[in-house]
Amino acid sequence: FIKMDVEGFENDALEGAKEVLKRDRPKLAIALYHMSSDLFTIPDRVREILADYELYVRCNMAGPYGLTLFCR
Repeated sequence: FIKMDVEGFENDALEGAKEVLKRDRPKLAIALYHMSSDLFTIPDRVREILADYELYVRCNMAGPYGLTLFCR
């Protein structure tokens, strides 16, 4: 399981972890609230790396600050 909240560098972290993600296929929880484009770019990046993963967006608190992408 990987929980990723790296203050706007989630796309970079996914790119750096690409081989580990392909090899180990962990469940993911990724913050989507740092930049407005994250809601679209991060799921796209996960789909590029792990095309068969199921993706779910959940809001864990009031406002956008709990917006999280769960992947399995």
